[in-house]
Amino acid sequence: MFSSGIKAAFSKATIAGLIALCLCIGLTGCIYVRLLTLKGQLGRFDDYFEVVEDRDVVLVFKKPVLYSDDVVRLMESPPSYRAEYGRILSLTYVLEKMYLKGNTEEGNFDVFIGFVCTRNKLVQVLLDRKIFAFFPKEMFVDALKAFGGGEIDQQRRTLTTRLETLEKQPRLLLIDEVESLLGLPYMIRGNEYWYKYVYKQPPDYDGENIYSNLYITFDGDSGEMIKFRTILFDAKLEMSLREQEPPELEKQPVIEEFDLDGE
Repeated sequence: MFSSGIKAAFSKATIAGLIALCLCIGLTGCIYVRLLTLKGQLGRFDDYFEVVEDRDVVLVFKKPVLYSDDVVRLMESPPSYRAEYGRILSLTYVLEKMYLKGNTEEGNFDVFIGFVCTRNKLVQVLLDRKIFAFFPKEMFVDALKAFGGGEIDQQRRTLTTRLETLEKQPRLLLIDEVESLLGLPYMIRGNEYWYKYVYKQPPDYDGENIYSNLYITFDGDSGEMIKFRTILFDAKLEMSLREQEPPELEKQPVIEEFDLDGE
């Protein structure tokens, strides 16, 4: 497996934080070359990508390099929904929200990520706005750009980068704002909200259930989100927003490990 990690620290004048983003993907053969090309494109983000914000967020690839088969391989499972419209192929992955036995709520709080391919090339990624209930939208582009300058360790099969500055300061969401996007939590433990999801399998797929867990910690006084950790669509993320000085990154592990297997 190939893992990539990203860390960020912000001065006390903005927000002190730490973020680790780890995408577990296999890197062999031609896909390795294509991902190296993609890494180079991220280093010149504005030349190769565009971010369109509507109800959800769309990442547009100006010069596509990945194929539809690459998407399935990187996601490590077939899409929940697959649809073809002429030369356009749509692949949608859905995480269905789970509830403790007997609990329900009105509304659809499932989370999705969609991939749009034209002539078998990935041209757009659609990100559910619910994702930005915990991952600050202001950091999205900065995080993508940071991967363009990442360092590859071929022996450890890792891509590591640090995000040390932000173009925009993220605003911390309050509890009621998070609930409006994600709905009620699976469980509340003190100031921590636990959301639990399961990957929606396509009808012809007989694989094991894949669970995703999201843990959000809120400040007990202000009600602001101050930390989250999750594995979402096989992407490991952790971010802490603190009032103190940022930690010394060189003393931190490159990749944070969480016990988030749904058990």
